[in-house]
Amino acid sequence: DRVAFFWQNRGLWSMTTDGSDLRKHIEVSGHPGSLTWLDARRLLYATGNCAYTLDTLTDETQPLLCLDKAPVQQFLLSPDGKWVALLADGTLYLFPYQPETWPNKPISTEDLVQLTQACRYRPQEVTLVQWGLPSTDNYTLVARVRVTWSGKPGDRLMQITFAQCPERVAQARLFPLAPEAIPDFLKLPYILDFTTNGTYTLAITPLVRPEDWGHLYGILNQRTTRLNPVEERCCYRIPRMTVDGQGVFMVYGPADEPPVLGLWALSAWETPTQGWQVLDFWPQDKVPLEEITDWAWRPTP
Repeated sequence: DRVAFFWQNRGLWSMTTDGSDLRKHIEVSGHPGSLTWLDARRLLYATGNCAYTLDTLTDETQPLLCLDKAPVQQFLLSPDGKWVALLADGTLYLFPYQPETWPNKPISTEDLVQLTQACRYRPQEVTLVQWGLPSTDNYTLVARVRVTWSGKPGDRLMQITFAQCPERVAQARLFPLAPEAIPDFLKLPYILDFTTNGTYTLAITPLVRPEDWGHLYGILNQRTTRLNPVEERCCYRIPRMTVDGQGVFMVYGPADEPPVLGLWALSAWETPTQGWQVLDFWPQDKVPLEEITDWAWRPTP
């Protein structure tokens, strides 16, 4: 098993899960979007106006789909590999993963909808999206959208479900349902990052400190809980659900200590402090976590 990550301004890298065999694969121009494993050998990533695949053995890249004008903010495969969630210009497009039918030249978003019969979702500007695990009946995603809270621009998480496209997608408000119950949320009404498996969702709200550190909240069955699993202390960033949906990778970094990469088990939902495990595979001497200050340049196990 390998961990892939963008290292700020230094390209796309990977290493084994014990922290060895650290390898740089390619330089990456522009601001990178999403980064996920397509299979045990290939990575799927987005940068500029295109989504690409990268063969980690040969370092060969292949354009997968390009837009003519809009930057590709995210290009994510559903966990079963059957659907694509493409985020561009604040609009989410959902369509089947059929790369053999896609043209080898840039296309407009209108052409994308006609070609793929995509669902298009934009209740407000969408800024981030994550897949949940599919059920037997439908697919689930969570999207961060721009809204206004007490006259201030801010964020809300929406849960999206669909079975097929181009049928209409269903949506429901997810977080926060009661913003006044989240300490200081109406002062800083932002959701810095989040992750989901379709049932459990974890979100980070800001603390007044540099970068995108904050408190960790959990949302389950419309109930919100402040988790903060490390001795009930702040702060956290870059939460990412494990492939099986049973745990969450994230970085913990109190203000007065170096950050650490850890894994938190969802089985500890009711007793959060019992589920935290520090992971020692990250080669801190070679890739200092404190240098990774932007959510897009994230470790991706």
